[in-house]
Amino acid sequence: MSSQRTVVVIVAGCVALACACMVVLAAVGVVGYLGVSSQQSGIPLPFMPTPTPAATQTSAEMTAAMDQIEQQVIGIRGLSASGPVDRQLMTSAELRDYNLKEFEKTYSRDQARDDTVSLAAFGLLDPSFKLYDFYVDLYSEDILGFYDDEVGKLFIITDRGRLDAVERNTFAHEFQHALQDQNYGIEAMGLSDEGWKKDSERAAGAQALIEGEATLLEEQWRDTNFTPSDWNDYSANAYADPDSAYFRAPAYLQKDFYFPYNQGYLFVKRLYDRGGWAEVDKAFKNPPVSTEQILHPEKYDAGEAPQIVATTVLTDTLGSGWRQVDSNVMGEWFTSLILEQSISEKEAATAAAGWGGDHYTVSYNESANQTAAVWQTAWDTSADTEEFVDAFKNYGDARFGAKAQTGNGSLCWATSTVDTCLYFASQSTLWVFAPDAATREIIEKAAGH
Repeated sequence: MSSQRTVVVIVAGCVALACACMVVLAAVGVVGYLGVSSQQSGIPLPFMPTPTPAATQTSAEMTAAMDQIEQQVIGIRGLSASGPVDRQLMTSAELRDYNLKEFEKTYSRDQARDDTVSLAAFGLLDPSFKLYDFYVDLYSEDILGFYDDEVGKLFIITDRGRLDAVERNTFAHEFQHALQDQNYGIEAMGLSDEGWKKDSERAAGAQALIEGEATLLEEQWRDTNFTPSDWNDYSANAYADPDSAYFRAPAYLQKDFYFPYNQGYLFVKRLYDRGGWAEVDKAFKNPPVSTEQILHPEKYDAGEAPQIVATTVLTDTLGSGWRQVDSNVMGEWFTSLILEQSISEKEAATAAAGWGGDHYTVSYNESANQTAAVWQTAWDTSADTEEFVDAFKNYGDARFGAKAQTGNGSLCWATSTVDTCLYFASQSTLWVFAPDAATREIIEKAAGH
């Protein structure tokens, strides 16, 4: 949502860094990025960590190491570099300074407040959450490197004064982003501020392809080039501080952060297993256009694109004091994440799987501290609609603390601060979220209900 798909995924939208794709450490699923312990992840480590102090490397030694990795990555992937890639090493302190300056230019506290309003409307975030401060911390504490496509520059974060296993692994991943940019154009694929603003689902699909490929490439590079000593160093240092920002994030945000890495990896691995890198190249020429295609690659193969759902404009309709803070597409992935806030992951995923297309709009009245939202969704079949309605009833009962009032094609909940209804037809649903019945009725009329 907003320019970086906030409700949907401000993190995956490369917040405030001009679509710089960031890598963080984790031992989750198939990825090795944002950092949890081996006990937490349940993933066995190849060697027990035995960290030992190491001397710093000279600039010439680190340059030679990066040159070597570039050639190794080119050899594995088979993509040529059209020109040299600018590279810079940063300490974590320098990264924080860099982020603060970039945030000041591209992402204000007012924007963060609007994003919080949108997230809260969909039950994803507490209205009091300090989103701006959280993102500054997240992108300063848990980042190992990133590629900024606006300037064509690759950054590696190291406080050790050397390129050991973790830093070299990160460099391989990020150099692959540089090759992607030189060969296919990251911005042209929709990964830009304007791209997220125009169609966040298309941008999310492209991002999953981009990160999924870099993750697969990095895995192959690691398996080919790591020595037992490298694995030892990687195991000892590739895990984030459990007190870092990532672990303070809401649960949905932690999960969403990995979507382009985990689900993207599985999407790309399926292509690679079918036809090698040549099959992956085809996907870059015809990128996935939705999270639905990433989650259900057979729909990508079949060319099943999202349906276009009309936008409901609320600004003039709601009257004085109201302003629109967000309008975009939610997509299958975030539909399931929303439902997961109040029902099981399995039920949420099943309910979201019949998604065909959607559009949402969120407005806010500052003086009254009131939020209004409308979310219209198209479903593939009437059975898919029924599944979603049943799941949403359970979701609404849990979220709003009351049993739904059931009408002819409607489910409604009313509390002291919220008046909300879900309306449904054969292959469509309309959710209206308002502070009171009068505002809800105005929105319903604007949405053509």
